[in-house]
Amino acid sequence: MRKPKSEETQKSAGPAVLEQTYEMVAVSELKPHPKNARKSDNAAIDQSIAANGFYGAVCVQRSTNHILAGKHRWERAQAAGIKEIPVLWLDVSDKAALKILSADNRVLDQAGYDQEALATLLTTIQAECGSLEGSGYIPEDLDKIVAEVGNQIMREAKERVAKLAPAASEQEQAGEEDSYSEQWLVLIRCKDEAEQLTLLERFSNDGLECSAMSR
Repeated sequence: MRKPKSEETQKSAGPAVLEQTYEMVAVSELKPHPKNARKSDNAAIDQSIAANGFYGAVCVQRSTNHILAGKHRWERAQAAGIKEIPVLWLDVSDKAALKILSADNRVLDQAGYDQEALATLLTTIQAECGSLEGSGYIPEDLDKIVAEVGNQIMREAKERVAKLAPAASEQEQAGEEDSYSEQWLVLIRCKDEAEQLTLLERFSNDGLECSAMSR
Protein backbone atom coordinates (compact mmCIF):
# COMPACT_ATOMS: atom_id res chain seq x y z
CA MET A 1 0.00 0.00 0.00
CA ARG A 2 1.38 3.40 -1.00
CA LYS A 3 2.08 5.69 1.92
CA PRO A 4 0.76 9.28 1.76
CA LYS A 5 3.38 11.88 1.01
CA SER A 6 4.60 13.95 3.92
CA GLU A 7 3.72 17.65 4.01
CA GLU A 8 7.37 18.52 3.48
CA THR A 9 7.59 16.31 0.39
CA GLN A 10 4.41 17.85 -1.05
CA LYS A 11 5.82 21.36 -0.64
CA SER A 12 9.10 20.45 -2.32
CA ALA A 13 7.22 18.92 -5.27
CA GLY A 14 6.07 22.38 -6.40
CA PRO A 15 2.62 23.61 -7.51
CA ALA A 16 -0.06 20.97 -7.94
CA VAL A 17 -1.52 20.00 -11.30
CA LEU A 18 -5.25 19.69 -10.82
CA GLU A 19 -6.92 16.46 -11.82
CA GLN A 20 -8.88 17.15 -14.98
CA THR A 21 -11.17 15.00 -17.10
CA TYR A 22 -11.84 15.79 -20.75
CA GLU A 23 -15.29 15.09 -22.16
CA MET A 24 -17.69 16.27 -24.84
CA VAL A 25 -20.73 17.66 -22.99
CA ALA A 26 -24.10 19.01 -24.11
CA VAL A 27 -24.12 22.81 -23.82
CA SER A 28 -27.51 22.58 -22.09
CA GLU A 29 -25.90 20.81 -19.10
CA LEU A 30 -23.51 23.67 -18.32
CA LYS A 31 -24.23 26.82 -16.32
CA PRO A 32 -22.44 30.17 -16.02
CA HIS A 33 -20.94 30.84 -12.60
CA PRO A 34 -23.29 33.30 -10.81
CA LYS A 35 -20.33 35.42 -9.62
CA ASN A 36 -18.61 35.80 -12.99
CA ALA A 37 -18.02 39.54 -13.52
CA ARG A 38 -16.41 39.25 -16.94
CA LYS A 39 -17.88 40.97 -20.01
CA SER A 40 -16.97 40.06 -23.55
CA ASP A 41 -17.09 41.13 -27.20
CA ASN A 42 -19.71 38.70 -28.51
CA ALA A 43 -19.29 39.85 -32.11
CA ALA A 44 -15.59 39.00 -32.06
CA ILE A 45 -16.26 35.52 -30.63
CA ASP A 46 -19.02 34.93 -33.21
CA GLN A 47 -16.62 35.89 -36.01
CA SER A 48 -13.93 33.57 -34.66
CA ILE A 49 -16.32 30.60 -34.39
CA ALA A 50 -17.65 31.26 -37.90
CA ALA A 51 -14.15 31.54 -39.42
CA ASN A 52 -12.18 29.04 -37.34
CA GLY A 53 -14.74 26.75 -35.72
CA PHE A 54 -15.07 26.20 -31.97
CA TYR A 55 -11.74 25.21 -30.42
CA GLY A 56 -10.42 24.67 -26.92
CA ALA A 57 -12.26 23.38 -23.86
CA VAL A 58 -14.19 25.26 -21.18
CA CYS A 59 -13.25 24.56 -17.55
CA VAL A 60 -16.20 23.47 -15.41
CA GLN A 61 -16.56 22.66 -11.70
CA ARG A 62 -17.84 19.11 -11.62
CA SER A 63 -19.95 19.39 -8.44
CA THR A 64 -21.99 22.38 -9.70
CA ASN A 65 -21.59 22.37 -13.52
CA HIS A 66 -20.54 26.03 -13.16
CA ILE A 67 -18.24 27.30 -15.90
CA LEU A 68 -15.01 28.70 -14.42
CA ALA A 69 -13.29 29.59 -17.71
CA GLY A 70 -14.92 29.92 -21.12
CA LYS A 71 -18.38 31.23 -20.24
CA HIS A 72 -18.67 33.54 -23.24
CA ARG A 73 -17.43 30.93 -25.72
CA TRP A 74 -20.08 28.58 -24.28
CA GLU A 75 -22.75 31.26 -24.77
CA ARG A 76 -21.74 31.97 -28.36
CA ALA A 77 -21.54 28.23 -29.13
CA GLN A 78 -25.20 28.00 -28.07
CA ALA A 79 -26.05 30.99 -30.26
CA ALA A 80 -24.30 29.30 -33.20
CA GLY A 81 -26.39 26.15 -32.74
CA ILE A 82 -23.56 23.95 -31.47
CA LYS A 83 -24.95 21.11 -29.33
CA GLU A 84 -21.80 19.79 -27.62
CA ILE A 85 -18.49 21.37 -26.65
CA PRO A 86 -15.27 20.08 -25.06
CA VAL A 87 -15.19 20.37 -21.26
CA LEU A 88 -12.41 19.98 -18.72
CA TRP A 89 -14.07 18.84 -15.50
CA LEU A 90 -12.36 20.15 -12.34
CA ASP A 91 -12.97 18.53 -8.96
CA VAL A 92 -12.45 21.63 -6.80
CA SER A 93 -14.15 23.18 -3.78
CA ASP A 94 -16.41 26.20 -4.04
CA LYS A 95 -13.67 28.40 -2.55
CA ALA A 96 -11.11 27.14 -5.04
CA ALA A 97 -13.62 27.66 -7.87
CA LEU A 98 -14.00 31.34 -6.95
CA LYS A 99 -10.22 31.86 -7.08
CA ILE A 100 -9.92 30.08 -10.43
CA LEU A 101 -12.81 32.15 -11.82
CA SER A 102 -11.14 35.40 -10.75
CA ALA A 103 -7.58 34.45 -11.71
CA ASP A 104 -8.50 33.27 -15.20
CA ASN A 105 -10.01 36.66 -15.99
CA ARG A 106 -7.39 38.77 -14.23
CA VAL A 107 -4.35 37.07 -15.75
CA LEU A 108 -5.72 37.84 -19.21
CA ASP A 109 -6.24 41.48 -18.23
CA GLN A 110 -2.60 41.86 -17.20
CA ALA A 111 -1.14 40.29 -20.34
CA GLY A 112 0.41 42.47 -23.03
CA TYR A 113 1.83 42.25 -26.56
CA ASP A 114 5.13 42.52 -28.33
CA GLN A 115 3.81 45.10 -30.80
CA GLU A 116 6.46 44.40 -33.43
CA ALA A 117 5.77 40.65 -33.33
CA LEU A 118 2.02 41.35 -33.44
CA ALA A 119 2.43 43.58 -36.50
CA THR A 120 4.42 40.81 -38.21
CA LEU A 121 1.78 38.18 -37.33
CA LEU A 122 -1.14 40.25 -38.62
CA THR A 123 0.73 41.29 -41.77
CA THR A 124 1.43 37.60 -42.46
CA ILE A 125 -2.24 36.67 -41.93
CA GLN A 126 -3.32 39.50 -44.24
CA ALA A 127 -0.88 38.38 -46.96
CA GLU A 128 -1.41 34.62 -46.74
CA CYS A 129 -5.15 34.50 -45.96
CA GLY A 130 -6.25 37.51 -48.01
CA SER A 131 -7.94 39.20 -45.02
CA LEU A 132 -7.88 39.52 -41.24
CA GLU A 133 -11.26 37.82 -40.84
CA GLY A 134 -11.23 35.44 -37.91
CA SER A 135 -8.08 36.97 -36.38
CA GLY A 136 -9.92 39.25 -33.97
CA TYR A 137 -8.51 42.33 -35.75
CA ILE A 138 -9.64 44.61 -38.57
CA PRO A 139 -7.48 46.48 -41.13
CA GLU A 140 -7.72 49.71 -39.10
CA ASP A 141 -6.21 47.88 -36.11
CA LEU A 142 -3.27 46.72 -38.23
CA ASP A 143 -2.67 50.23 -39.59
CA LYS A 144 -2.59 51.61 -36.04
CA ILE A 145 -0.22 48.91 -34.76
CA VAL A 146 2.18 49.37 -37.68
CA ALA A 147 2.20 53.14 -37.08
CA GLU A 148 2.91 52.65 -33.37
CA VAL A 149 5.77 50.27 -34.14
CA GLY A 150 7.24 52.75 -36.62
CA ASN A 151 7.05 55.57 -34.09
CA GLN A 152 8.70 53.41 -31.43
CA ILE A 153 11.55 52.47 -33.78
CA MET A 154 12.00 56.15 -34.64
CA ARG A 155 12.14 57.15 -30.96
CA GLU A 156 14.67 54.43 -30.16
CA ALA A 157 16.84 55.44 -33.12
CA LYS A 158 16.81 59.07 -32.01
CA GLU A 159 17.83 58.07 -28.50
CA ARG A 160 20.73 55.97 -29.80
CA VAL A 161 21.95 58.76 -32.07
CA ALA A 162 21.69 61.29 -29.24
CA LYS A 163 23.96 59.08 -27.08
CA LEU A 164 26.46 58.43 -29.88
CA ALA A 165 26.62 61.97 -31.31
CA PRO A 166 25.08 64.52 -28.93
CA ALA A 167 24.17 67.81 -30.59
CA ALA A 168 26.68 70.61 -30.00
CA SER A 169 25.54 73.74 -28.22
CA GLU A 170 25.06 76.97 -30.16
CA GLN A 171 28.33 78.36 -28.76
CA GLU A 172 30.28 75.25 -29.82
CA GLN A 173 28.74 75.44 -33.26
CA ALA A 174 29.67 79.12 -33.56
CA GLY A 175 33.23 78.49 -32.36
CA GLU A 176 33.79 75.64 -34.78
CA GLU A 177 32.12 77.24 -37.78
CA ASP A 178 35.38 78.56 -39.22
CA SER A 179 37.14 75.24 -38.83
CA TYR A 180 34.60 73.51 -41.06
CA SER A 181 36.04 75.27 -44.10
CA GLU A 182 39.32 73.42 -43.52
CA GLN A 183 37.66 69.98 -43.45
CA TRP A 184 36.35 67.68 -46.13
CA LEU A 185 32.56 67.54 -45.84
CA VAL A 186 30.05 65.15 -47.40
CA LEU A 187 26.38 66.04 -47.83
CA ILE A 188 24.03 63.09 -48.13
CA ARG A 189 20.42 63.67 -49.07
CA CYS A 190 18.11 61.16 -47.33
CA LYS A 191 14.66 60.13 -48.49
CA ASP A 192 13.19 60.50 -44.98
CA GLU A 193 14.04 60.99 -41.30
CA ALA A 194 14.31 57.26 -40.64
CA GLU A 195 17.08 56.87 -43.24
CA GLN A 196 18.82 59.96 -41.85
CA LEU A 197 18.85 58.49 -38.33
CA THR A 198 20.10 55.14 -39.62
CA LEU A 199 23.03 56.75 -41.43
CA LEU A 200 23.87 58.98 -38.45
CA GLU A 201 24.02 55.96 -36.19
CA ARG A 202 26.18 54.01 -38.65
CA PHE A 203 28.66 56.87 -39.19
CA SER A 204 28.86 57.59 -35.46
CA ASN A 205 29.63 53.93 -34.79
CA ASP A 206 32.48 54.23 -37.33
CA GLY A 207 33.96 57.08 -35.30
CA LEU A 208 33.01 59.86 -37.72
CA GLU A 209 31.86 63.27 -36.54
CA CYS A 210 28.42 63.93 -37.97
CA SER A 211 25.24 65.86 -37.22
CA ALA A 212 21.72 65.98 -38.56
CA MET A 213 20.44 68.79 -40.79
CA SER A 214 16.93 69.47 -42.00
CA ARG A 215 15.13 72.19 -43.90
